[in-house]
Amino acid sequence: MRPLPRQKIYKFSPLRNLFDFLTFGLLNYNKQNKLKNYLSDFFKTENILCLNRGRIGAYLAVRASINKKKKKIIMSPFTIFDVVNMVICARGVPVFSDVEKKSITINLENIKKVYDDEVAAILITHTHLINSDIEKISNFAREKNILLIEDCAISFGTNKNGKLIGTIGDISFFSFGIFKFISSLNGGMILAKDNNIFNKIYRESKIFKKIDYKMIFKNYFKSLFVSFSTNNIIFKYLSSKVIKFGYINNVKLINDFSKNDPNPFLQTQLPKNYQKKISNSQCARILAQLPYYLDDFILRKRNAQLYYKSLKDIDELLIPDFTESDSNGWINFPIFYKHRDNLLKYLFLNNRDIAIYFYRNCNELDIFKKYKNNNLKNIAQVIKEIIILPTYPKYHTEQIYMNIELIRKYFKK
Repeated sequence: MRPLPRQKIYKFSPLRNLFDFLTFGLLNYNKQNKLKNYLSDFFKTENILCLNRGRIGAYLAVRASINKKKKKIIMSPFTIFDVVNMVICARGVPVFSDVEKKSITINLENIKKVYDDEVAAILITHTHLINSDIEKISNFAREKNILLIEDCAISFGTNKNGKLIGTIGDISFFSFGIFKFISSLNGGMILAKDNNIFNKIYRESKIFKKIDYKMIFKNYFKSLFVSFSTNNIIFKYLSSKVIKFGYINNVKLINDFSKNDPNPFLQTQLPKNYQKKISNSQCARILAQLPYYLDDFILRKRNAQLYYKSLKDIDELLIPDFTESDSNGWINFPIFYKHRDNLLKYLFLNNRDIAIYFYRNCNELDIFKKYKNNNLKNIAQVIKEIIILPTYPKYHTEQIYMNIELIRKYFKK
């Protein structure tokens, strides 16, 4: 059976994006205000700011949280390295907490182990699963008079007990990046419950005055290449073979190219190219996708359920829990296996484009050795054992069953 890529860009139209590229989005007049109004209605708050990049939300959230006496930010080490950079750029001090294994999110028990009086905020990162302890963590933060920040980069539209994710914490930020549920190829948003906190965020955002056209051009060509290389026919006869060759033969150039952030680097000052505002063309793309996000959510949930029902009896695997009332985002379906590399190689040899997670264990990166916590056992194990199975809406059901069949065959089930 022909392989399909592990990821695709949602709702990417080369002609529409070329049009925006050539006109600089000038014909999408006033889309920023329209997007803010839409999101304000969706989240039931006026305290919303649209951003050029989702990760800038982490910077603004930390800037609004810290003070002279409290600068520490308790956070998950399981994230993209640039979120940690944003904490540092904002003059915060990252404090890594261990994760719960199935969800790969920090929990209250581990947060308490690293908490002290210098903590200004707790930053939780939602993954394929919503943080199951979020309400307990929210209560703890309120008790300690510190802020709770939600990283909802891959959780737009999900909810916990009927509450929209992003509205439980004091501040939350979202991403509309290239492989997110809603994609403007870049972009994001931040919201805050409290007016005073939002005013701090808004004042900090005053440095974002110009549109980053260079980034728009770069992302157009990047997305065009990704769209071309993940075309079903091109992927079958070319891209998949290159990726497979790179993995089997450990070709660094090929393997690095297929990663989101292959070469981590430390930043202590907010880069100038981050100090930009969102464009009308980005806002127009987001607006066009927002009414349909629920359809994609239903399909991702269905795909996750297929994996869960078919793999839960394999004792050698650890898999996340799934319930009918589930409201997680399921950007992928992770499985954990102590001999991960053997299984991954087996899947690659059988033409399955499967990957390890796109987040890292930032606690182990040399660039953050100053902040390393030597007592994080779960995340160290997770990084060695995790494999992610594709769930995106255009990933055909027959492909999911092929993945399941091969995994069961590997374990002789």
